[in-house]
Amino acid sequence: ALESYVGFCPSFAFEPSTRALYYVDSDLIMRLDTVAGTISTVSTVTFRGLGGIGLYRGNLVVADTVRHRLPRVTPQGVFTSLAGTGFSTGSNPLIDAPAAEAILSGPGQLAIASDGTIFFTTDNNAVIRALGTDGIVRHIGGSTTVRSNAGDGGPAKQATFGSISRLAVDARKRLYVV
Repeated sequence: ALESYVGFCPSFAFEPSTRALYYVDSDLIMRLDTVAGTISTVSTVTFRGLGGIGLYRGNLVVADTVRHRLPRVTPQGVFTSLAGTGFSTGSNPLIDAPAAEAILSGPGQLAIASDGTIFFTTDNNAVIRALGTDGIVRHIGGSTTVRSNAGDGGPAKQATFGSISRLAVDARKRLYVV
């Protein structure tokens, strides 16, 4: 691992129980075993646009920017879709919808709360949405038409963002936006 080349790495997730670091390297999801010092490819599926990754209950959750979905990747490398139709346009993308019917226009960054709620960005990192444990994708904040940094102190759904570069969520499910 010390002699390996790691390219552009926009996102990573750490699994404390196995001491493994998962990261995005170009269009692949990689696993660094920090105990053995080895690097391996998690899945043979090549992406053309990976956003954020996160871990929940031993599974990776990936923001697939090009395919407009949020897939889950098991430790065995099996992909299943958690949310998204695969299309970036359709009915109003800010309408709350069941996960399989939700329009996800280029999901980007993501953060996963301890209860399993997945917060993620869409629409070129200008909108924040959440996939709840009830299977519904909800609009949390941001706009598909206005790109600015406004709304501090106001209702989240009325806030606007220029471009969100990172999301984080703490143990009390407070969302942090950078």
